[in-house]
Amino acid sequence: MKSLIKIIAFSITILPIIFFVKFIFLGDINFWYDSARDLLSAWDNLKKITLIGPPTGVSGIFYGPYWIWLLSLGLAISKNPRVVVFLISFIPISIIFPLILFKFSSLFKKRVILLTFLFFLHMDGFAYATTLWNPHIGLVIFLALIYLIIFSDFQTIRGSTAIKIFIAGIASGLMINFQMSLGICIFFGSFLFLFIYSLKTLRNRKQKKFLVISNTILILTLFLSGAALTFAPLFLFEIRHGFNQIHAFIEAFKSYGGVVNYRILSQKEILTIFFGRFGYILHTNWLGAYMSEILSVLFLFWFVKKKKINLSELEKKLLFFLFIIILSILYIYLTARNPVWEYHFLGTEVIFILLIAFVINKIPLLENLLIVYILYSSVMLLPILFANKNLYASSSLVTKEHIVDLIHHDAKDNDYKVNVYSPSIYVYDYTYLFKWRHSKEVPFDPNMDREEKDLVYLIIPKIKASEKEDFISYRTPSEVYYTVRRWSIPDGTEIIKRIKK
Repeated sequence: MKSLIKIIAFSITILPIIFFVKFIFLGDINFWYDSARDLLSAWDNLKKITLIGPPTGVSGIFYGPYWIWLLSLGLAISKNPRVVVFLISFIPISIIFPLILFKFSSLFKKRVILLTFLFFLHMDGFAYATTLWNPHIGLVIFLALIYLIIFSDFQTIRGSTAIKIFIAGIASGLMINFQMSLGICIFFGSFLFLFIYSLKTLRNRKQKKFLVISNTILILTLFLSGAALTFAPLFLFEIRHGFNQIHAFIEAFKSYGGVVNYRILSQKEILTIFFGRFGYILHTNWLGAYMSEILSVLFLFWFVKKKKINLSELEKKLLFFLFIIILSILYIYLTARNPVWEYHFLGTEVIFILLIAFVINKIPLLENLLIVYILYSSVMLLPILFANKNLYASSSLVTKEHIVDLIHHDAKDNDYKVNVYSPSIYVYDYTYLFKWRHSKEVPFDPNMDREEKDLVYLIIPKIKASEKEDFISYRTPSEVYYTVRRWSIPDGTEIIKRIKK
């Protein structure tokens, strides 16, 4: 019986991993504006090291270069986006993330940690493990930051504790470099927690006031030093470019983010989305999330009261830290004058993952319910895993590769031009794919290519007929070009071959 349970447990654990790997190497994954843009920057980084990363939502301010450097490591092995996704997205989420999570085994039972991780993989892991996007790495860094702070002994500020706090500062700085908005919130919350908790811990030891203050200053200095170290590439870049980015950041800070005069999410929507991340994990709506959260808290209070369970100091420390982080996120997002986008909440799942682990670690009934939920999810995953689907039915990586190959093979040795319809104008995805697969330069900005060619291919996704005709007429006027062939792709994309009259 125990052997059977182990086999079932192993199968459920490995099932989502197989699912992710299958979709990655089939190419049935997202390949879009941000991922292709960043891969092109990473390709250039292999020739000349960059000191800045992708642009942020604030004009003149960029992320740090770490995301581009990370992608460059993948590209150094292979230019195939599948390989890069496997190395840079799949491995951190499916291997590094659980390794850090199991470091919490002195807080939670290992069985509980495994269940919580499987719950995350089944409910929310696919997007994180199969999509190249810098905010996704923040999920792993955030968990590492929590571990470093929670398991630091503030009573002995030397040796391993000093190193952990310093590395926690590095993790906090990296969060800002990978996910700036959420990273700033976490940095602020972590600093506030370290200040409050170190004072409280040291005062409880009845040390002299001078020692309490000096040790607290030492803790904060270690943390800030680690965070500052991550911005070394930024300062090197700014020295060479007149500190323009720092000036832009100072202006944004002075106006408390009021450099963009519009809001995306209202305060009510911010609250709904934040607390709804729990509902997103559960695949339910925000109301279901609120009800689950409230019932879990009430159930926990009832359970603690009836069973007279006391929380350990480590558990209290974790809950207090998560509480401070939640307050920091909500305070900054609700009061900032800059727009808050939904992707700013990516990574906050870590908070709910740890809270779920905490609750089911205390309440066996909820642990059993989670087991049933994961079993159900695994059964529902099996038909999708073994289903035969048309890979070109969605605008995925493999579909765009098919389009690129179709055009290149049709053109044979003839020189040709490619124009792609895109609401954002820029077409980084096709620029990367043509460069990688056929060593052809297709400008990501069509306005950069003014040269006329006798042979032009138009790539038009599914749009209104009127918009399609306008695009055809604009890029290849009917008085100059005529259509010789059309291809229809199952995802709705149409390829039109136009030749000069």
